[in-house]
Amino acid sequence: SHTWSAIGMHDKFWAPIAAKLRPGGLVLVNDSTFETPLDAGSYHVFRVPATDLATRLGNELGGSMVMAGAYAGITGLVGLDAMIEGMRESIPSYRRQHVAANESAIRAGFDSVEHLTCPAWDDAGVRA
Repeated sequence: SHTWSAIGMHDKFWAPIAAKLRPGGLVLVNDSTFETPLDAGSYHVFRVPATDLATRLGNELGGSMVMAGAYAGITGLVGLDAMIEGMRESIPSYRRQHVAANESAIRAGFDSVEHLTCPAWDDAGVRA
């Protein structure tokens, strides 16, 4: 089980995150922008083409939503429907036009990964 999780959207932000990551931790990186090689022996590394998926959906700035969906799929920390509902509730009224695009991006990220590859919960429902 992982003891710490990190999501890397771009290499330039990696150093401070890497310093906090424990051996065996879960790392998701944006394969579209993150070029730094990572030691797969030290971490559970998943490369998600977040920017490319978001761009194909017509939402160039939706990479973080793709990564959130991928994280939910890989860990099962939160269900897809709950994640989408949480996004809807957190969007301020003046940004409501982004809800549908964000939902598509979350679903694309969720669908782009093998589910529960690194589960957040053990079989008894305790955080792994």
